[in-house]
Amino acid sequence: MGDCGSHLSRSRLGARATISALAFSFMLLASSAATQVRPGLGDSQSRPQSSDLRASSKGAPSFCGSVWFESADPWIRTVDLTARLLTIPELVESGIAISRNAELADLSLQLVVEMDDGETKFDYLIASSSKTNLRDQISFKWPAQNYEEVIARKAARLLLAHCSAQHDNATHLSQLPQQMIKQKLVAARTMRPVVHTSWMREDVLLAALKTRPEFAEWGIKIGGINEPSDLDLVVGHVLSTLTWTFKLVDRDSGSLLDQGSAMAFHDDRAAIRIAAATVEQISARRSLPPPALGSTESHVAVYTDTPEAWVIEAMSEDLQKRFPGKMRLSIQNGSLMTADLQGHALFSIPGSSIIDFADTKSSNTLGDNIRLDDDALNGCADCFPLFLIYAPLLVTLDQFHTYPHIFEIAWKEEKTLRVASLRVSKGDYQGLLSQLELISQAEDRDSR
Repeated sequence: MGDCGSHLSRSRLGARATISALAFSFMLLASSAATQVRPGLGDSQSRPQSSDLRASSKGAPSFCGSVWFESADPWIRTVDLTARLLTIPELVESGIAISRNAELADLSLQLVVEMDDGETKFDYLIASSSKTNLRDQISFKWPAQNYEEVIARKAARLLLAHCSAQHDNATHLSQLPQQMIKQKLVAARTMRPVVHTSWMREDVLLAALKTRPEFAEWGIKIGGINEPSDLDLVVGHVLSTLTWTFKLVDRDSGSLLDQGSAMAFHDDRAAIRIAAATVEQISARRSLPPPALGSTESHVAVYTDTPEAWVIEAMSEDLQKRFPGKMRLSIQNGSLMTADLQGHALFSIPGSSIIDFADTKSSNTLGDNIRLDDDALNGCADCFPLFLIYAPLLVTLDQFHTYPHIFEIAWKEEKTLRVASLRVSKGDYQGLLSQLELISQAEDRDSR
């Protein structure tokens, strides 16, 4: 069971199914077609940039919090090239996030393909931004070797030519004496969320804060980003981790009042936990009004065993090596228990150690069933006619999606953060997610 970093950089998950014996056999005959097409396209040097580049493309890099990437080339899926980008140190160290939403991203990068004479294929990387009126592109012939790595590095260079990350200077904010911090928090009447990461939606954080009754009891109004405030709740995200950071900042002086972190896969649960932690920090210096008679609530985590069991398979590489076969999953007293199909215990995850879980909502395409890897594409001569059939078929099959039931779970094991992906092949998947949600909510309540 690996750590978070190795898990988040893992290669794509896929389920291999059979289309038909005839189609598959035919594709095996065409398996090496692209190998001859690729080397025939020449070396990996880029052609000169287009002569009609906009002047704005040559300006100084502008701030980019996030970039959105898409591949329209059937030889590289967006998810695979994105994974490659996240292995490039210059991009990771820049702090620029890869966004899942093109509309929210500061820059868009697209890989597009073009056949200029019916036989020679050229690819283009296009950088564009409606916010800065930018459009820039480079064209290149397909690399003869290591094409995913070469193209990812070209994309990273183009990205960094136009983007610079905004360094978070909140850690350098001056901190007031404790007595003055208490005075600021007691006097505060308004607070606004300030999101410094594209991975969290501002409305999600705003909703999480507004659902906390403590702010209304304190008389603190939660406002939007453009509204005046006494306190700013500044939220960030550590790239390629489950860690979300937050800071309470005095709006007038810019001084740091308090800070903390929360761990979650996605922004919705992160926002809930950040809101709860913010309430805890403020309540340490500002008491709440006494509760109305009869309004006191107490929460006690009560776990009930469920007779239901699920058949699961490990999808993350490290867990797959230890437990390669199918397993039976059950929930007993709030803990996840696994055993092999003969009933022998394998491993367990105590409910108190679970940090978070998430439905990956992953999808495969029918094209995955015939997609060929580099090894399969080597050694074929004069296969170009078969490639003309293979490539359009692959593009067509990639339009049809299947949705395997895969969820991620993170937990603490001694002092180590563990993250694993598990596929549910039998059992009520939504029922399992509901059980995990109950466990997560109970642990959140107990940790307050």
